[in-house]
Amino acid sequence: AIPGGSRRNLAFAETWTRWGSSVDELHRIIATDAQTSGGLLLAVDPAATAALVEDIVGRGGAAWRIGRLVEGPPEPLRVV
Repeated sequence: AIPGGSRRNLAFAETWTRWGSSVDELHRIIATDAQTSGGLLLAVDPAATAALVEDIVGRGGAAWRIGRLVEGPPEPLRVV
């Protein structure tokens, strides 16, 4: 069973996301599931990233560097 909110989230995400060929429908649904609170996305100075991730993990949390901000026109989010 897929909630209506999850279906709407996926439909919205489809307008600005490029899914890699290895991202099947199930993983797309999970990534846009309306039943979760989602993660917290932070923009951090690249020089501070490693220390911040280490601090969060050291306190029992989970953190990953997932991308970077660049100048220029916006591009679709790529999920691989």
